[in-house]
Amino acid sequence: MAVEDMLELIAEAYRWLWQNTTGRPFTDIMREQPELFLLPAILVLAVTAWKLPRKYWARAVLLYLGVSIGFVGGHIFW
Repeated sequence: MAVEDMLELIAEAYRWLWQNTTGRPFTDIMREQPELFLLPAILVLAVTAWKLPRKYWARAVLLYLGVSIGFVGGHIFW
């Protein structure tokens, strides 16, 4: 299966998902109401930072979580 075919399948799956849930693309919703992404993201980071012990592995987990949320946020608001 070619890369183009995979991209078409992913695009079709995404289209089916938003048409059957919100009726419009999630990116448009997030751009119009950024607090729907930002507030839960801040809450997840704050609670995770508060609950994790102050060990090196926990800091790595928190850094990974923060970078992951930033990566998703960057793609949503691009």
